[in-house]
Amino acid sequence: MLARVFADAPELSPVHDLDDAWAEPRPGARATALRRAGAALSEAFVAGPRIVGARSFDVARWSLPTRLALAGASRGVGRYVTLTHRTVLVQFLQRGALKTLLFDPTDTHAARGTPWFDAGAALIPRLVSRALAPIEVGLAALGLGVDDVDYVAFDDLHGQDLRTLLGTRDGRVLSRFRRAKLLVPRAEWDSLDAPHALQRRWLVPGARDGVDTRRVALTDGDLSLGDGVMLLRTPGHTPGTQTLFINTGDGAWGISANGVSVDSWSPLASRIRGVRGHARRAALDVLPSAATPDHLGDQVTSMGLERAIASRVRAAPAFAQVLASSELTASALSPGLRATLCFGGLSVGVVSRPRRGQTTSPGASGAPAGGDGTRSSATASTQ
Repeated sequence: MLARVFADAPELSPVHDLDDAWAEPRPGARATALRRAGAALSEAFVAGPRIVGARSFDVARWSLPTRLALAGASRGVGRYVTLTHRTVLVQFLQRGALKTLLFDPTDTHAARGTPWFDAGAALIPRLVSRALAPIEVGLAALGLGVDDVDYVAFDDLHGQDLRTLLGTRDGRVLSRFRRAKLLVPRAEWDSLDAPHALQRRWLVPGARDGVDTRRVALTDGDLSLGDGVMLLRTPGHTPGTQTLFINTGDGAWGISANGVSVDSWSPLASRIRGVRGHARRAALDVLPSAATPDHLGDQVTSMGLERAIASRVRAAPAFAQVLASSELTASALSPGLRATLCFGGLSVGVVSRPRRGQTTSPGASGAPAGGDGTRSSATASTQ
C-alpha cells in the first residue's frame, strides 16, 4: 500500500483564542468558558478586516424526519421537513492576494450513496433528495470556473465522496476542483477509519478509497484563512465538525451544520409550534439537530459557541446570524411548520474572477481592509 502524502498549509494562521476554554475538563464549565471566549473573539473579529464578497448556491433539497431536524420539539403535523442545502463561496484577501473558498460543495449525486439516502429513496424517490443546479452553474453565473477555487472545506463529511472531489491516484476518477486544497480537520478525517454506528448511515461507503491526498491539508484547532475568514472547530454533530465564520458589513456570520434554522440557535424566541416550550422544559437555549446523537452534549456546547460569535440579525436581534448549511424550507411535506426567519441564502459584497497575482479586491474602498462596505443581502423572511 502506498503511503499517503498530505499537503501543508503554512499560509493559514492558528487562532488560539478558544484553546483554554476547550481545554476545560468539566463539560458545564467548558460550555460557559467557550461562550465567554467566543464573545471576546467575536468583538475582535468584527472590528477586523472584512471579506471581499460571498455568494451561496442552492444545490439540493433533502427531506429529513421532523423528529431529527428539531430534536423532537416541533408539534407540526408533517413527519418530514424539507431542507435546502447550499454551497457558500467566499472571496477574501490572504496577505494581499485574492483567494476563493468553496464551503460545502456537495456532490449531490454521490451523496445519494449514503445508507440513509439510499434506503429512503427506495421508499419515496425524489422526496428524500432532489438535486438542483450543479455548483459549476453557480460559479459560471459569477464568471468563475472550477480552476478559480483555491480552497474547499466542509462543515462535516456526511454525504461527501472525496473521490469525485480530489480524484483518485490511479486516474480513474478525475478531480472536480483541480487547483483547490481541501481543508479537513484531522479529527474528522481520522473518524472515517472506524466511524460510530450512529454516524455510519450518513457516510458514503469508501468515500476516501484511493483518493489523491496531495491536496488534502489535515488541520488542527481553529484557523484564520485570511481577512475576515475563520474555520473554527465545533464538534458534536461529528467528531470533526467545523463552522465557517465570515466578517461582513453586517458583522459576523456563521455557516453551520449543527442546526436547521435560526430557531435552532434561538429556540426560546421561536414561533414554531412546540419549540419554545420544549426548550424551556429542557433548559436549553440552543436546539441541535438530532441526526447523530452520539455526542449531542458536545453539539449543544458548540452551538452555544456559534451563537456567541455570530452577530445578531438587525431586524430581529433575538436571532443570531447563523445560516444553516441545510436550511429549513417551507413545503407541503410539513404544513404549518415554518422557520421563524428564513435567510434563503447569502449575498455579500463583490465577487469576481481573480487574476493570478491579484493583490487588491475589486471595489474595495472606504472599508476595513478586504471589505467593500456592502451589507449582506441575505433575506430574513418569515416565508
